[in-house]
Amino acid sequence: ATVATFQRFGAEAKAKREVAEQQERALRELADRERMFRQVLDIDPEDALANYGLAGIFHERGDHRGARDALEKVLASDPRYSVAYLLLGKVLIALGETARAQTVLDEGIRVAAQKGDMMPANEMQGLRLTLG
Repeated sequence: ATVATFQRFGAEAKAKREVAEQQERALRELADRERMFRQVLDIDPEDALANYGLAGIFHERGDHRGARDALEKVLASDPRYSVAYLLLGKVLIALGETARAQTVLDEGIRVAAQKGDMMPANEMQGLRLTLG
């Protein structure tokens, strides 16, 4: 019984270690991606792809204000960046700014439909329905 108990504790400890290592790897990857996007933004602060990438990182971390600011830069430099409307809608919902989220999603649906970006358009329509 003692050997079985030690084996079980060993397996549990190994599983916890593996989870911790995966989390560490994920954090390192986020930091590497953030560094890469910031390098691009040092050269061109208006780069839509880099601002969008940074917004995604902020969103993953739960920094919704940072994500909102980066997404607003994306849409200021490229108002046809349809997936930016989708992420901005999600961020605004997370911030409790539902009225603005509705407006952003409506505009995003219009832009995405004009471009033929049906996947983001459909997802935005689904989000929009949840807002009423």
